[in-house]
Amino acid sequence: PYQFAVLDTPIENAFAAPGGFIYVTRGLMAMMNTEAELATVLGHELGHVNARHGAKQMTRTLLLLGGVVLASALSEDLAKVAPFVMAGLQIFFLKYSRQDEYQADSLGVQYARVAGYSPNQMVNFFYSIRRLEESACGFRLPNFLSTHPLTAKRIEEVQQMLTSDDAQLKVERNGFLRSIDGLVYGDDPRQGYVEGNAFYHPTLKFYFKIPEGWKIMNTPKQVILATEDEKAIILLTAEQSGEGLETHLKGKLTRFSDSEVTELSRDTLSINGLNAFKGSFHVRPKSKETEKQTEESESSQEAKTVALELDCIKKDQHIYTFTGYASAQDFPSYED
Repeated sequence: PYQFAVLDTPIENAFAAPGGFIYVTRGLMAMMNTEAELATVLGHELGHVNARHGAKQMTRTLLLLGGVVLASALSEDLAKVAPFVMAGLQIFFLKYSRQDEYQADSLGVQYARVAGYSPNQMVNFFYSIRRLEESACGFRLPNFLSTHPLTAKRIEEVQQMLTSDDAQLKVERNGFLRSIDGLVYGDDPRQGYVEGNAFYHPTLKFYFKIPEGWKIMNTPKQVILATEDEKAIILLTAEQSGEGLETHLKGKLTRFSDSEVTELSRDTLSINGLNAFKGSFHVRPKSKETEKQTEESESSQEAKTVALELDCIKKDQHIYTFTGYASAQDFPSYED
C-alpha cells in the first residue's frame, strides 16, 4: 500500500522511503507548472520503489559496512579509519546510480502514460530544474539534483521514449496552478521569523529579543543563537510536557552524565507572568587523573570547564528551555 504526502520544507526534492511512502516537498511543488509534471515525478519515485533500487542499495551498503567492521577487527590500522570509511560509504549510497535513474525515468514515463498524463512534461520539469541550477551561478545546488543526478544524456533518453500520441494526453496546467495558489515559497514565517532585533513565532505566540551582534538560525527542532566568534551559544527548544519545571531541568542535565557537573545555583522565577526555573552549572570532562594531579593538569581541566545556564519557562502546554553555553572564563561577560 502506497502513501503520498507533501513535506513542509522549502528544499526542492522528492524521494521514496521504505514501506511505500512517497514524498514531494513543497519547494519542489512550487517549481512545477502542470499536474502532468507532478504525475511524472511521482511515477519516477514509484519506479525506484518497484525496481527495488533502495533495497539493493541498502543490501550493498550493509555488505560493505560488514566488510569494514570485519577488516577493522583484524587490523588496528584499519580500525582507526573505519568510522570515516563507514560514514563515507553511507553518504555515497544515498545517491542512485545513472542506470537506476534511467530505469526510474522509463517506468515514470510508462506510469504517467497509463494514468492518462502526458509524459512529455517530464522533460519540461527537467529543464526547470536545470534553469534553477544555472540561475544560481554554481552557488546553490537543488537538492533534487544531488539525490537524482540530472545529465544531458538522461534528458535525451526520456525524449527517445516519447511518442506522438503523448502530446494528446492530459496536462492540466490551470487547475494545478489554482490548487497550489497560496503555497508558501521559501521559509515559512509561521514556523518563526526574525524582524528587527527579535525572533517571533506567530503560531506558538511568543517572541524574544536577540542580543546585539548575535547570529540566529531557526530549525524545526531548535532556534540557535551564537556570537560572531561562536564563543557563546544559546539554544531554544520547545516540548509538550506536564512535568514540573525543576524536574524538567533535571532531565535536561542527564545529557551530561558522562561529565562532571557542579551545581552553582537554582532559582524560581516569574517571566512576564509565566512560571520559570533557572539553574547554573559548571560542566567539565571527568578527570582520569589520580589525586596527585599536577598544577598543569588542573589548569588544563579548568580550561575545559563549560559554564551552562538552563532557563525553563512554562507557557500553556509547552516548556521552553533556553540553554546557554560558554567557557567558564568567558561566561561572566555573556551572562546578561
